[in-house]
Amino acid sequence: MKFSLLVCIVILCPIAAFAQQTAMTPDGKKVLLKSDGTWKYAEGKEGVTLRIEAGLVYQNGKALPAARTPFALLDSDPTPELMRLPRITEYKFNGLQQLAQTCKTDNPEAQAIVRKLSRYTFTAGFDGKAELGSIQPGKYWLFGLATSTERCVMWLMEIDLTKDQSLTLDQNNAR
Repeated sequence: MKFSLLVCIVILCPIAAFAQQTAMTPDGKKVLLKSDGTWKYAEGKEGVTLRIEAGLVYQNGKALPAARTPFALLDSDPTPELMRLPRITEYKFNGLQQLAQTCKTDNPEAQAIVRKLSRYTFTAGFDGKAELGSIQPGKYWLFGLATSTERCVMWLMEIDLTKDQSLTLDQNNAR
């Protein structure tokens, strides 16, 4: 009996030593380390998911999706930096409203600010819907800019992404 127990221990110890192990990357993602020296990301949900449905409702009552609208999740509110730009602050209106009214014109300074603060970027489909997964939980500023033949709409809002979120966006919750 002692001999068979000893044989089992000797046989099973090397197998246990070569089993895959779990490790954590510096940015917090789980990886599986395999016995052959390779690795892969651990299965399972990482982070939270944001779902967006964006559209514009026209005066005639017709609603159309905000097709191919670019969005960004920003680390902080860009308003203070945007207000310092000459092309925005020279107007009497709130700088962000004026930016939305002139969003069909190229404004590289404003684009650079948004790009600098962007953590995640994504684009809605032709149906105005977008989904972004694997977002690190936290608070972000959602920025989006939609244009059509009749109007230009900018969304800039603080959102809490500590859990999955679904947002419906139209001109009523835009700036």
